[in-house]
Amino acid sequence: MLKILKLTLFSLIISFIPLTTHATTYYFSFSEGDDSNDGLSEGAPFKTVTKLSQIMDNMVAGDVALLKRGDVWEPANTQNISGPCMGCTVDVYGSGDAPYIQAIHSDSVFFYLNNSDGWTFKNFTTHCYTGSAGFSWSFFLFNGTSDIMFDDVQVDNCTHGVYSNGNESDLNGTSANRRITVKNSRFNYNGGAGWLGGGGGDFVIHNNTYTYNGWEHPFLNHSIYWSYWDGGRITNNKTFHSNSGGSEVAVTSVSKASTAVVTVTGHGYTTGDYVYFVDSADMWEINHHRFQITVLDADTFELDGVNSTTYNTFVTGNVLKDSEVCSGAIFVGHGYGDEVYFGYNKLYEDPDTAGASCWGMPWDAAYAPERGNEQFTNMTVEGNILSNLGNVYFGMGNTGTARFNFNRIYHDNNKTFIRGFYDATQAQDPGLQNNDVIAQYNLVVVTDDSGNDLNLTAGMDFSSTDNAEAKNNYFFFGDTANVPCTIGRIGEFTQTDNVCIEGSSFTDSTIHTTE
Repeated sequence: MLKILKLTLFSLIISFIPLTTHATTYYFSFSEGDDSNDGLSEGAPFKTVTKLSQIMDNMVAGDVALLKRGDVWEPANTQNISGPCMGCTVDVYGSGDAPYIQAIHSDSVFFYLNNSDGWTFKNFTTHCYTGSAGFSWSFFLFNGTSDIMFDDVQVDNCTHGVYSNGNESDLNGTSANRRITVKNSRFNYNGGAGWLGGGGGDFVIHNNTYTYNGWEHPFLNHSIYWSYWDGGRITNNKTFHSNSGGSEVAVTSVSKASTAVVTVTGHGYTTGDYVYFVDSADMWEINHHRFQITVLDADTFELDGVNSTTYNTFVTGNVLKDSEVCSGAIFVGHGYGDEVYFGYNKLYEDPDTAGASCWGMPWDAAYAPERGNEQFTNMTVEGNILSNLGNVYFGMGNTGTARFNFNRIYHDNNKTFIRGFYDATQAQDPGLQNNDVIAQYNLVVVTDDSGNDLNLTAGMDFSSTDNAEAKNNYFFFGDTANVPCTIGRIGEFTQTDNVCIEGSSFTDSTIHTTE
């Protein structure tokens, strides 16, 4: 009887001990792999991106897929990835350059996460192909995808880099995307936005760089476009050369030579211009890259430093000149935002390269009334540095409670006017009237206000805001030919201890840097 009791107790104890599952690591190498391998060691890796998608669809919590450093998947016909996998990771192994995955097909998604949780992506590069009729994304987050981490990834030449398409009508519902983090990453030459969307909350966009984004599309052409955020942080990011695309022209030929020669009848370019190639699915090696050119004659130019000898044969495609003029909002928000924090970002352009439509960090109503009222509450903007933009540096609309603290504006652009802090609410916009706005301890420096279009509201213009206050701000205007040292305001506006100095001693070299 005693033995039976002891055995029963032992059995009960065993039943409460969880079974241990060992995470599996899968290896992928384009140069050394084979999809017939078991993929469980560096010596027997899988090969293709197609196999990667199959493995990812069946990974379980804790599993890891590793891509070999130095390898290039060229081109990759990428597959959509979906399914939950809490604690799963795509990372790298070996030494050398980051793994590079390139697609040549439009309407492609490298990683499509549908109602999926718990993925981490690290240390590799994706290169998209958009095409004239298609869209491509590096990461597409849809329908309740949450707890996703992107760390030290690079996204080049996509329509949009990361697209969060959650449920904008129910930000706390099961189909909202939540807790998405993008950090330490680079977004280059994407035709549209580096980050697009939201539809959820608790988003973090931190310590990323955005260069030459928004060059191809007339809309959604921003470094960061956020919409319908319930809580989020955009911090320590840096942007340069945004929204700069020109018009497309047809390419007749591209040579396969030690220095590639491009034929474009009557191109009108000059030596030193930069161009992008679009829509070349055949010579995919040049597609959606930016090159500096040397003009040979009215119909031809060289691509500096490009040896195309081993490239595929060019058949068709278009080229687009980089206008080098910022022509759109860089960080923009629409729809809804609550408890969104913008801190210590740096947005800059070269002097005299920003157009009037180049705005820094605005948010306001933009959608049709049937989508509901748009409003923004409890917004904080602090410690940001914005240089040489063309018009509005900080803008807002339909906002209740906003704080602008310790921001710096440096303006050396004589082509347009400047509104440092601007109330962008329009009468036709539904939603919230701006209310309870405080701007304090901000610095506005205008080194060159000699342009004919410089606006008198070079400091602050909160013309549609109730209960607005500016205190302890500093305004330095260099050339005072057109801009008096005042703070623009229509209506009641509380001003306390602001300092405004006119003078001619402020120069570009002494008051700001673009690094």
